[in-house]
Amino acid sequence: VADYAWRPYKWNLAPAPGFGGPPLSAARKKRLGLDPKRFAFRVQYLVTWGPNAARGRNVARAGLRIGDIVTSYAGKSDFTSIDDFHAWVRLECKVGQDVEVAYLRKGEPATLRLKLID
Repeated sequence: VADYAWRPYKWNLAPAPGFGGPPLSAARKKRLGLDPKRFAFRVQYLVTWGPNAARGRNVARAGLRIGDIVTSYAGKSDFTSIDDFHAWVRLECKVGQDVEVAYLRKGEPATLRLKLID
């Protein structure tokens, strides 16, 4: 089956996470005490530029920072790739929905609540 999650047509769909970054290697997850098979990624950017800048600013106001390690989004932690994560948010979540984001900051677990915007 082809992976259509990366297609650029999804970029303007809402809601969108407003952030992204590279997945962690199995070795890095193990060092952080995470299951090496579990999906996790390091926040490398918040979308604070262009026509969708409000999305990144919304995430920043909720408390997420560059360098945080996202381990779960809206209770889901079995994404197969960062593209799968981005596509899932756009296709399964709704504008106005409150989601919980679980993450690690400096190795310490934390969560935040985020209201998804258009």
